Amino acid sequence: MSKSILSKKQKEVLDFITSFWKKEGRIPTVREVSKALGLNSSGSGYFHMKALVEKGYLSQDKKGRFYLRNLINEEIIYLPLVGTIKAGIPVESPEYVDEYIPVPKSFVKIPEKSFLLKVKGDSMEGAHILDGDLIIVQKQDIAQKGEIVVALKDGESTVKFLSENYGIPCLKPANPRYSEIYPPFKIIGKVIGVIRLFK
Repeated sequence: MSKSILSKKQKEVLDFITSFWKKEGRIPTVREVSKALGLNSSGSGYFHMKALVEKGYLSQDKKGRFYLRNLINEEIIYLPLVGTIKAGIPVESPEYVDEYIPVPKSFVKIPEKSFLLKVKGDSMEGAHILDGDLIIVQKQDIAQKGEIVVALKDGESTVKFLSENYGIPCLKPANPRYSEIYPPFKIIGKVIGVIRLFK
């Protein structure tokens, strides 16, 4: 689909969505878009986002969720996809590169220390990390409370929020159906972005 000329308001919406995605690693909700741009209602935000779909800047799946299409003139780098990580119960740690995936360079601060993992499971759905998503991970062994990390527990890897209960560090899911994971565990990276592939 070829991209069309945008109205002033549509460009404001697209600029906000792009900036939000680069900062938060996810697409803002219709309500977040409407509130940030001072639109009269969520309906107004939805109208502008649908227009961006029709003009080729956004995509929308069968459940009505919006996604940002590849940006034109965006410098691309290739990050290694090193395996699958389960957003639920930890699974075997990735040990090899499956393939290399193109990623906008603006998403990654330190390319040589970054890689991709494919998510399985729903324990992080409250953080907008869904089954099948690719997470961009920056290698590091420390993180701040509240950040999303990849950690090893008994030699197996998982993705969770780094949190704390009664002064004890823990790995917290973003789904109430799952329980926290307590030490010992080792942080191997911080999640700095999410990529949702289209099928």
